[in-house]
Amino acid sequence: MRKAFFCFFLFITGMTIGNAQGNFRSDGSGNWSNPGTWALTSGTDADGVPDADDNVLIIFSHSVVVDINSAANSVRLDNGTANISLLLQANLSVATYLTIQEPVADNITNTVQVGQYMLSAGSFDMGSGTANATRQRILSISTGTVSIAGNVIVQGVANTQIVFTGAGKMEIGGTFTRDAATVFTVFSGSTVAYTGAAQTVVSTIAYSNLTLSGSGAKTTTGVSVSGILSMEGTATASAAVTLGTAATLKYNTATSRTTGVEWPATFTSTGGIIIANTGTITLGAAKTINTGVTLTIENGAIFNPAALTLTVSGGATISNNGTIDFSNATAVIRSGTTGTSTLTMGATGVIKTIDPAGLGPVANASLQTQAGGAWTLTSLSTNGTIEYYRSADATGIITDMNYNNLTISNANAKTWTPAAGRTINGTVTVNGVFTIAGAAQQISVRGDWNNSGGTFNPGNSTILFTNSGAGHQIGGTTATQTFNSLTVAI
Repeated sequence: MRKAFFCFFLFITGMTIGNAQGNFRSDGSGNWSNPGTWALTSGTDADGVPDADDNVLIIFSHSVVVDINSAANSVRLDNGTANISLLLQANLSVATYLTIQEPVADNITNTVQVGQYMLSAGSFDMGSGTANATRQRILSISTGTVSIAGNVIVQGVANTQIVFTGAGKMEIGGTFTRDAATVFTVFSGSTVAYTGAAQTVVSTIAYSNLTLSGSGAKTTTGVSVSGILSMEGTATASAAVTLGTAATLKYNTATSRTTGVEWPATFTSTGGIIIANTGTITLGAAKTINTGVTLTIENGAIFNPAALTLTVSGGATISNNGTIDFSNATAVIRSGTTGTSTLTMGATGVIKTIDPAGLGPVANASLQTQAGGAWTLTSLSTNGTIEYYRSADATGIITDMNYNNLTISNANAKTWTPAAGRTINGTVTVNGVFTIAGAAQQISVRGDWNNSGGTFNPGNSTILFTNSGAGHQIGGTTATQTFNSLTVAI
């Protein structure tokens, strides 16, 4: 029994020692997973291959290929007298620092090629460079991602380079220190993301796509973007970003926010404005969307004009597959003074209003038409939902028009006075007080009628269910539903 226990103790002890931190140096060119590529210079290791707790030094004339998903505690490319390269053909995770040192001989290059893979590290260092342009250090990214949790240091002259050769991404969580003389080459569609808190965005880079995420105010003085400026997390911009002629401003956050200096007073970049994700985006100041620009509200997204005015110039468009919420009765989206402005509604689009004058476009309503301007709103009758949800009083007006889906919510009456026969191409939902007033008119309904706790005051109207092929359902939780005149087409 004692002998067995002693052997078991040795076995466990051996395992513990075998997994302790090792320091590896490259012993030749080859695959990361091949023990023959490495020499263990100190410490211990069980399999002869660097693991997540091991430190790695790649020395001169060696090329190491990351052939399987791998990890290390730290990785350093040495300051040698011959070329050194680290080539990713799989993902590599480095817990602490990744360092590319400058060669000590002329016409030598130390390279990390990420390609299409994922390289993550606690920090990235190409510091302490010289003015010798022939001693190169290059971090090359194709369509892959470099994710640095902490600081990035890039120093030297044109010999020190970060180069995108495809639409890849670089994420920076800490401070980005870059000498202006170094090279940072973007590729159309490549992205640099500042993912930390209260960072300074390097202004000497002409960004293709720039993402401001994480938290805090990002210092954006002098920054320019030709592709997509994406506002994410709770990050804000300290100063207006110069947007290229075809640039896009995108809000992509699950956290509600108010727009800031990133949205210029007059938006002219033809890439337009995109509101994505689920956080409500509330207008922070009066804005104008210029001719040729589209404001896109994606499915699940919410745009709130607040108590402000958004002007949609003639030739500009709002494309709504999310929700436009007129939660303040003084909010206005208005046409320009020339040409035709367009609001298109997608299948999932919703417009909600508490305006006592209704949706419009009429004076004092949520949508208004300036003198000389006009609206195209035809898709509102074939797609999406219009919801009237005023509760402050019984003055709410339902705009006299055709609808796709019509929803009435909250207490106090919302009144529709149709001047002629109207059509609702989808479903009527009554969750509030819905009153039809005026002369007798026929309302054709092609979908269902749902009343769950609401009140319908039909006045002199006739409700005609017209979709004989699909059938209709008069449903909801209200036990008794009263109509003035009800006709079902057969």
